[in-house]
Amino acid sequence: MRKKLGIVLALCFLLCGCTKESGNEPQVGSPDSSLLQVQNEASECENKYETLDIGNAEIIIPEADTLYKAYFDIGDYDQDEVEQSYIDNLKKLSNGEEIDTDKIVYHMWRSEEEGPEYVNYNEASENEHKFRESALLYNHKGFSEVLYKSSYMCEMADYKRILEIKGEEDEENIWGYRVLDMGTLEKNYDVLHEDISEVSYNLCDGPMNLKEAVDYMEQHVKNDYRFVGSKLLDYKVYKVKVMKLKDGIYYYQFHIQPEYKGIPLNKDYAPQVISGEEDSDEDIERFGVEYVASMVENNKLNYVWSCAHSYENVEELESYDKVLSLSSACIAASQQLSTSTKLKVGRIELVYDTVFKKKDGVIQGVEIKPIYHFVITNPDVLGYTAIYIDVDAITGQVLITKM
Repeated sequence: MRKKLGIVLALCFLLCGCTKESGNEPQVGSPDSSLLQVQNEASECENKYETLDIGNAEIIIPEADTLYKAYFDIGDYDQDEVEQSYIDNLKKLSNGEEIDTDKIVYHMWRSEEEGPEYVNYNEASENEHKFRESALLYNHKGFSEVLYKSSYMCEMADYKRILEIKGEEDEENIWGYRVLDMGTLEKNYDVLHEDISEVSYNLCDGPMNLKEAVDYMEQHVKNDYRFVGSKLLDYKVYKVKVMKLKDGIYYYQFHIQPEYKGIPLNKDYAPQVISGEEDSDEDIERFGVEYVASMVENNKLNYVWSCAHSYENVEELESYDKVLSLSSACIAASQQLSTSTKLKVGRIELVYDTVFKKKDGVIQGVEIKPIYHFVITNPDVLGYTAIYIDVDAITGQVLITKM
């Protein structure tokens, strides 16, 4: 459900640059609202907060009955199995072509002093190179794959047609080829709000309906390759950029947000904390989750950048059928700010916060919990490019980050 609020107040206040003192937690009440009640509240929410202007905010509350705190186990897979899956991905990407393993390279970063090390896959030592902190790299004959074994982040490209159209030769950069923001932007489509059922552009091999392309991408990102999608999640395209390669030839660039049981995972990320409590444990790291994929040819996944979604198991630690009300979340966010400049909110959405859990620097899993996520549209008043305010939808704890 997406509701647009329509009241604007002209007041000015400024964000506080330090953490609230201990014991001065926001007074926000208890989680006593169902998602349906929050949806109804969103349609009539008042713009009455001293330090936040929510008058033009889009409020997005998903259609669901239950929220979860959950842990997805990435797991410590057998590394021989990981390498075989990596090669299987390449075979599928290249339509069954035999993969020259001499073109696969291990990448390692031993230390700041020693710098990076590149070792041929077939010459690698079992003890020295085939460990989880390394990355696997391949780029040959128009196909590339990068896999970070510490996180199972995977990036793949089938870019032969791109080279043909652009009249370029393959340089075979060891880090692969990115089919991103190539050519010129023809048009942006907001898939969540616009009717794209009749939209069609001519790709490298002929016209492709945009709605059908979106449906294809959501299924094939989830199902086609290991280390790209998880059977436990769904993948929803929220924006498409139509890129013009040359006169009459375009490609689709998809921006994708994963979901767990109907609730999106937060796709925004800012690394620096302005205010609020954050876990100081170095083996805990917050992150945002957004996939990017490209379709150059009809019904084909020509490029994908994925984010640590190789997990195959989930443990639901807590379930909630009640959350803080929307007004309580706004109060909590507003109380964490000082009264110097009023921050404008462009979007408030109920999503899952995502946190990496690590051991010795290696990602073991991902924990999610429900939050109200506030996106600020005037971060420049404080000299930043982005500001996000996250309010725990159960406890009311506030975290403000920026970049």
